[in-house]
Amino acid sequence: MFDTEQEQSKRTLPTADILNQHQKKEPVEPVFALEESPYMPPSWEHYLDLLQDICLHRNVLIAVTAPAGAGKTTLMCQFIEIIHNGDLTHSVTHSATFSSNLHICTSIQAQTCQVFAHADLDKRQLLTLITEGFNLPPAQENTLDEQLQGQVTRLQHYPHLCLLLIDNAEAIPSQTIAALVALIGQQTDLHKRFHVILFGSPTLQTTLSVLSQDAHYAGLILALPLTPFSLEETKNYIEQQLENNIFPATDSLSTPIVETIYKLSEGIPARINNIAPRLLIASDNQKPTATLEKFRLNQTKLIGGVLILTLIVIFSFVLNRKKTIDIPPPLVETPQDEAALKQTQTDMAIQAAQTPPADNTTSTNPAALMLPPQAAPETPSPSPMQAANNPTTQTPAAPVVTPPTPPPHKAVATYSASERYLLGIGDSNYTIQLRVSHEETALNALIQQHHLNKYARIYHTLRADQVWSVLTYGTYSSRDTAEAEAAKLPAALRKLHPYAKSYHQVHTEIRAAHHAPLSATETTPTDLD
Repeated sequence: MFDTEQEQSKRTLPTADILNQHQKKEPVEPVFALEESPYMPPSWEHYLDLLQDICLHRNVLIAVTAPAGAGKTTLMCQFIEIIHNGDLTHSVTHSATFSSNLHICTSIQAQTCQVFAHADLDKRQLLTLITEGFNLPPAQENTLDEQLQGQVTRLQHYPHLCLLLIDNAEAIPSQTIAALVALIGQQTDLHKRFHVILFGSPTLQTTLSVLSQDAHYAGLILALPLTPFSLEETKNYIEQQLENNIFPATDSLSTPIVETIYKLSEGIPARINNIAPRLLIASDNQKPTATLEKFRLNQTKLIGGVLILTLIVIFSFVLNRKKTIDIPPPLVETPQDEAALKQTQTDMAIQAAQTPPADNTTSTNPAALMLPPQAAPETPSPSPMQAANNPTTQTPAAPVVTPPTPPPHKAVATYSASERYLLGIGDSNYTIQLRVSHEETALNALIQQHHLNKYARIYHTLRADQVWSVLTYGTYSSRDTAEAEAAKLPAALRKLHPYAKSYHQVHTEIRAAHHAPLSATETTPTDLD
C-alpha cells in the first residue's frame, strides 16, 4: 500500500489523500490515494468505534481481515482520523534498513506508524520499525528479544497511545507475528500504550488461528472480518461516485443494473470501481436498442393476440355452422298430406270390410292392425227402405283390432346428492345394504333413529316398473371387510339382515332407475319391504 510505484498510482481510480490534508514535516509525493470524502457505510461505524474502544481499554493484537479491494486501507485511514481527533501532523520517513516508507502521524492523543509489510519483515526489521516509527533511542540490551521488550517498555512511559498499523500483513512471517503477540502480552493492564493492528487478507486469519492455539497467546488475538457492502450500501456508494464525477454520468442507474453490479462485485468496493463504469456506459449505449426491442416485443404480442382472437372467432363460426347443418329441421304435415293419409286409411278400411272372415274369429288382416284407433271412418247405415229394396245389403265391417300400448316405466327424473356421491366411488369397493323400501321417509326415519347420518346413503332403483329406495351404510375395500362390519352393527339393525353389496351393482341399479327400466320378468330383491 505504501511502497507503490508512480505508474501504479496513476492507474488507481481518482482519489484524494486524507492524510495529506494536514501539515507535513517534509514535502513528499502522496503515496496512497483516498477519496476526499470516502463513502462510509453504516456497518463501518461499528468497526471504527470497536477499534477505538479496544485501543483505549484492552490489550490485544487486532487483525482486520478482508479480500483485496474490500476497503481495508480506507478503513485504516478513517481510523487514523478518529484516533487523532482530526488534529494530526503527518510525516513520511524512509529507513535505510527497512524496505518500506514509514508514515508517521502525531497528535496529542496518539502517535501512529503505518507500514506496508513484506515477506522479509523479521524480528530485526521489526526492532528498526518500532525504534524509528516511534522516535526511540537505540536499544542497549544484549539479545534481540530483550531489545524488543526494552523498546516496548520505554513506550509505556509515553503520554499518548502508540499504534503500529501494518498493511498487507498476510505477508509477515509467522515468527514475526508471534513476536508481536509476545510484546503485547508483556504489557500490564495499567500500562498498555503499545497497540498493533494488522490489515490483511483472510489467509492472515488462518495464521492467527494457529497461534491462538498456543496457551501463551490465548486471549491476546482478536480477529475482525470486514464485511462487504450490502445491496443498499452498493447503491449508495455508486450514487456518491456519480456525484463526485468518479463514475461517468448516466441516467441508467436502475435497480436491475445495481443488482447486476452487486452480484458481479460481491459488494467489494474495488470490484465495484472496475465493473460499474463499464456497465453504466454499456447500458447507455444499449438503451436505444433496448427501447426498440421492447417496441418489437410489444408489437409481436399484439399481432399474436389478434391472430389468436381471429382463430377463436373462425372456430366458433365453423362450430355453430356445423351444429346448424347437423340438426335436421322438424317435420311439418301439410293439409295435402293429411288428406292423402285419410283417403288411404278409408280405402284400407273398406277393403277389410268387404273381405269375409274365414271363421267367426276376429280378423287379423295386417292392414286393419296397422290402422290407428281413429283411422277407420264410420260407414252410414242404410235406411229401412233401402234395406228392403236391396236384399244383398252388405254385412257391417269387422271391428278394427289395435294392439295395446304398454304403460310407460316410472323412471327417476334427476340424480340426488347421495346418488352422485355413490357414483363417484370406485366399482371395486363394497357397501352394506341395510334396507329397501317403497317409502323413502321410512328409510330417513331409520337413519334418524339409529344416528346413521354420517355414513348412510339412499339411492333409487327400478324393479318391475316400480321405484324402490335403497339404504346403504359405509364404504369398504373388500367384501370380507364389509361383512365383518355388518356383523358389528347393533342388534336392531342386524335384524334387518344387512349384507355386503358391490358398488358395481349399486352403480348399475342407480343408472337403471334414471335411464332405462329393468325387465318386467325380473323379481324384486328378497329384502324388499
